Amino acid sequence: MIQPSKLYKQATVFADFLTQIYPAQERVLGPRLDHPAVLDLLQRPPSPASTAAASEKSLVNKLSKLAPRMGKGLAHEICLALSEQTVIVPGTNAATIVLPRLTHQLAALRGQRDDVAQEVE
Repeated sequence: MIQPSKLYKQATVFADFLTQIYPAQERVLGPRLDHPAVLDLLQRPPSPASTAAASEKSLVNKLSKLAPRMGKGLAHEICLALSEQTVIVPGTNAATIVLPRLTHQLAALRGQRDDVAQEVE
């Protein structure tokens, strides 16, 4: 069974990692780490550089598949956050490897929690 503390700890590790490498993006995505669209976004283009290279319209299309109501606003906030970050932090290249793995772990823990919840109900 998934312990809430394990899920909370993983989410905290994830948010701390984002804060250290991509602080502007963490302010936008951190509070929404529970949302499937955010987890999907962080798994697909694994770096803010690749996300920034995508147009806002393509982000809207991608996010709207899993977040129809908040896709457009979230895409706009992400683009603004990425434009705020002007400094490249040491470790950014390594983050493109670590970030998708942390995202997969977090998504797996949330999936397990949801599976257990369905079985119990």
